[in-house]
Amino acid sequence: MNWVAMNNKRFNFDTPKNQADDTLQGTILIATERLEGTRFERSVVLLMQDDKKGTFGVALNKPANESVRMAWEKLTGDVSNDDQTIVSGGPLQGPVFALHCLPSLSDVEMPGGLYVAAQVEKMQQLIKQFESPYRIVVGIAGWQPGQLETELNSGFWYTMPMDVETIFDDPLWMWETCIHEYGRQQIADIVDSDIWPDDPSLN
Repeated sequence: MNWVAMNNKRFNFDTPKNQADDTLQGTILIATERLEGTRFERSVVLLMQDDKKGTFGVALNKPANESVRMAWEKLTGDVSNDDQTIVSGGPLQGPVFALHCLPSLSDVEMPGGLYVAAQVEKMQQLIKQFESPYRIVVGIAGWQPGQLETELNSGFWYTMPMDVETIFDDPLWMWETCIHEYGRQQIADIVDSDIWPDDPSLN
């Protein structure tokens, strides 16, 4: 993976101005059983942009074939102790970028206190620090206008609001965790949330 070549591409992520209330930006998609056997089976996807031109996001729980440590050494020649796996965000080619929570290293601000860094220099600073979590992503998933709406209406995805903690969950268990949380939210919408325990099994 050549980070420099990938990041010479124009970084198109943007936070829409005068954003409509019904935008899906910042929504988490959770693949349902209807996506079994497809590229998006058991995927958890963060929607990063949603407007009249279409929708795109990144799968958060699909490991790529390279660790941050390996890619860092290829890029800089320096040694990194970070063995977390780079995430394959989707089938469409795009720049390598990082999701994180540090405003000072932001190229784009997302809803809910999440930030995006696409410049190599900022990603280098993220990798060198150990105080805040981050996730390196390569590739994106995209939908033409109206395409995702059709998939939602057909029951291919569950949706829930983004929680920053979810972004940095262990990819190995992320789908199960999100399915559990989605179910909990659905029941809480029906049952009085004031009497709903954090762990329903204790009820």
